[in-house]
Amino acid sequence: MHDSPLLEPTEKDLRLVDELKSTFDHLPYNDLKSDSLAEKKWHDFVGELRRLVKDSDPRGFLRWDVIKKTMFIVNAPYVKPELDYLFNCPNWQSELCDIVKESPIG
Repeated sequence: MHDSPLLEPTEKDLRLVDELKSTFDHLPYNDLKSDSLAEKKWHDFVGELRRLVKDSDPRGFLRWDVIKKTMFIVNAPYVKPELDYLFNCPNWQSELCDIVKESPIG
């Protein structure tokens, strides 16, 4: 899905992309005011997101590295032990299974 090229944008797509870019142009972008490594990292993510919205096709949003790094869990070592724990809970079938069901949309 993420390897296939984006479809040609419709007129509506183009209008919405222009609206998004205009909105991003008017968002404040604060200077970094801390030496915190975490704050610096998020500041860099925000800068990268702003650059991508300005210079790329935002219809490819889910393909952008900054989004994949901050919003997707891929091969994290803690996921399997956590899921194993949930699968072994006595209330897995009656309650928990429906709570962790992933949306097909993402």
